Amino acid sequence: MIKVEWKIHPNINAGTTDRTGGFSKEPFDTLNMALYLNDDENSVIRNREKLALQVDIPLSQWVFPKLTHSDRWIKVTAADAGKGAFDEQNSLYGYDAVYTSETNLALAVGHADCIPILFNCPSRHLIGALHTGWQGTVKQITDKFVKHWIDEEQCDPADIYVYIGPAIRKHNFIVKQDVINQTKLINFDVTSYLTVIDNEHTQMDLVGINIAMMLKLGIPRENITDTQLCTYDHPDDFFSYRRSKVTGRQLSFIVQT
Repeated sequence: MIKVEWKIHPNINAGTTDRTGGFSKEPFDTLNMALYLNDDENSVIRNREKLALQVDIPLSQWVFPKLTHSDRWIKVTAADAGKGAFDEQNSLYGYDAVYTSETNLALAVGHADCIPILFNCPSRHLIGALHTGWQGTVKQITDKFVKHWIDEEQCDPADIYVYIGPAIRKHNFIVKQDVINQTKLINFDVTSYLTVIDNEHTQMDLVGINIAMMLKLGIPRENITDTQLCTYDHPDDFFSYRRSKVTGRQLSFIVQT
């Protein structure tokens, strides 16, 4: 059920779910974690409750932002516990990253091909969960989020630890010139992360670009753990929007105790 776990710091519980062991029916079979799809809501809540039981944090202590491919984040507190957990309507709308200094408050982002990035700054007792696809990448949400932690939360970049979950990888992420044109908005040259296939198609290394953003801000490479798993390549393990337009979503989560 939890496909990969992250155990960099002893009081951190974090990981990414797979698509198995849940209650959803086709084409969301079986561990769909997203309420905004045309899946049975009761099945999704049962899936989430099963995960919450495994993580040992009640679902009422989870926070689910409503992702919109933005470059916005929000710091949450115990007052936000349960937002988006049982009802999409009361989720935190328009934020693609959440973070907190609270304990026993689980942060979760859904994804199917987009990149889930989890953060931990032990000295400042901060954890964060971020979602970025190509739109968030060209808006540089990762760069902006890490800068916020450094400038506003006084995090030493050498004390920021990062987990990158399963996501679509370069060999399967093929885009056209309209997307490539938008990469010019990024504040450094990303040419090395692009491989031209022909006049209309280019492979784009989204994970590599986001890692480069973090390295440029001083996060040591050894602090970044990448699963290197491709959602597109593993149909038995992960949902992939590029592979199946109608499909479920994984969940990546982090909580400190």
